[in-house]
Amino acid sequence: MDESATIEIVNDEIVTTESINTDTSTTDYIHTDVVESNQDEEIAALKLKQPINSAFNEEEFKAERILLLIDRFYALEEERQNQAISAEEFWRRYNEGERDFTGVNLYRINLSRSSLAKNVNFSQTNLSAANLSNISWNNINLISANLLGANLTEAYLYQANLAEANLKNANLHKAKLESANLEKANLKNANLGETNLNGTNLSNANLSCANIRGATATYKEVNFSNANLNNANLSKTDLRGANLEGAKLQDANFQQALYNQKTIFPTEFNISSIGAYLIDRGASLRNANLSGYDLSGLNLVYADLQGANLTSTNLSNTDLSEANLSGANLSNANLQAAKLLQANLSNANLCQTILYSTNLIASNLSFANLMEAKLHNTNLTAANLNRANLKNIQTYSVNLNCAILTKVNLVGVSLSGDLSGIILSNANLCGADLSNKNLIGADLSSADLRGANLQQANLEKANLKDANISGANLNSANLSGATMPDGTTYQEDK
Repeated sequence: MDESATIEIVNDEIVTTESINTDTSTTDYIHTDVVESNQDEEIAALKLKQPINSAFNEEEFKAERILLLIDRFYALEEERQNQAISAEEFWRRYNEGERDFTGVNLYRINLSRSSLAKNVNFSQTNLSAANLSNISWNNINLISANLLGANLTEAYLYQANLAEANLKNANLHKAKLESANLEKANLKNANLGETNLNGTNLSNANLSCANIRGATATYKEVNFSNANLNNANLSKTDLRGANLEGAKLQDANFQQALYNQKTIFPTEFNISSIGAYLIDRGASLRNANLSGYDLSGLNLVYADLQGANLTSTNLSNTDLSEANLSGANLSNANLQAAKLLQANLSNANLCQTILYSTNLIASNLSFANLMEAKLHNTNLTAANLNRANLKNIQTYSVNLNCAILTKVNLVGVSLSGDLSGIILSNANLCGADLSNKNLIGADLSSADLRGANLQQANLEKANLKDANISGANLNSANLSGATMPDGTTYQEDK
């Protein structure tokens, strides 16, 4: 109420009027019958407090009644002012330049997809049950804010300060909390599934019964020190380098979570019993389920991943040299720029796998399934592709120098790059386009080259013994010193 307002009693009603406002439509009326029962009780109590030899006369009674009505008015006015403001009212105030919303009641407000200035202050603000999905509130002050049951799905809260905030039962699924401060925050029963926790401070936070499944912290460690994680779901969560010192972990679920040598667990915590995966050089991950994980840029040299499930896993720029991936499922995995020098990929499934600029020098890909794999600038020098399935592979500038492709079906495959020294014995190259290719010293013995295009190919000293070249196009091909299908050495006509 404005400071210039006056209060009048008219027929047992309190009437407030603004001294500068003559519009009676803005006059506030509070009828006494609305609060009659409460007032009667309060008046009766006041009468009991009077001395026994003193009685209220009519004027004294009216005065007491007026005072009680005034008190009631101010109480109702305060309650009215504390009512939640609407989204329209919020945006009006925000657009007029207001930035301090400390303690404001924004209960159930819908601010989804909003982007706010960094200097907005929501400390101690009531945002319970608010719709804050897909917001972009970077560096926002939410200290001690009430976000009970709020919807924060896919919210972007980079470096936001949520210290001591109440996020009980809040939904933060896929939220980005990178470098955010949630120290001593209440996240009991909250959903943090698949959240970005890179550099997030959750020290001393209450995360009991929270769902943190699949949360990631791939390049900056998360701080869970002294947090309450009792009964929390941390399955498939990335805990590499995380600090859990002093954390409460009773009945917490760590199945298929990731950790490394830098991860700090509480003293005497039995790591081997939690079902988590150690991700490190030489790690034992046989038959592990790592489907869909982000394992990019890691050092997994000598790791044992035999039979592991790596479907759709990101292994780009990861060093898997001499790793054992035999029988592993790498379908749809991303191995761009990965290093698999002398790795064992025999019988592995690499269907539709991305192998751009991948180093597979001297790797064992025998019996591997590379159907529809994407090989661009891939180095397969001296790789063993014996009996591998290369149906419909996509190749561009692939180095197959001295690679072994014995009994491989290459029907419909367009080979590119340096093919010198390649071993294609017993390979099915029916109708293959090998025109202009460098096949110096290639082994094509017993290969099916029916209808193949070898025009202007360099087959110098190549071995074509027992190969079927019926209908093959050898126009302008260089066959100098090549062993022909009948076993004779090709001699140019003089």
